[in-house]
Amino acid sequence: MWFRIEPVPASFDLVRRLRAAGFGVHLGTNQTQRRAAYMRGTLGYDDLFDVSCYSAEMGLAKPDQAYFRRAAELIGVPPEEVLFVDDTLANVVAAQDVGMAGVHWHLRDGHPLLEKMLADHGVVPAAP
Repeated sequence: MWFRIEPVPASFDLVRRLRAAGFGVHLGTNQTQRRAAYMRGTLGYDDLFDVSCYSAEMGLAKPDQAYFRRAAELIGVPPEEVLFVDDTLANVVAAQDVGMAGVHWHLRDGHPLLEKMLADHGVVPAAP
């Protein structure tokens, strides 16, 4: 159960294309230490994302506004320069409350919608 994570190839592809277009792509996730280690090591998330913000390592969790402020610090930019995407509306609202742009998107909504939402914020991935 702790390691039941199914990476979505289309999401990984989008992350790679965003990075190829010059955007920083960062992970913000509420996880236990054990799952974070699994995601980092076994699933290779450290190679995929520029900065990873695991709640267990930060001592803060979404939707606490302090989580988003600390994440921006770890990324090295002010919150106003972060576009936060999450499937939980409360997390998006909390991110917006600290100055981040926020997009509420769920995997079931499909990647074409996500790419449109990103483009609405000027974030356009490299072509496949």
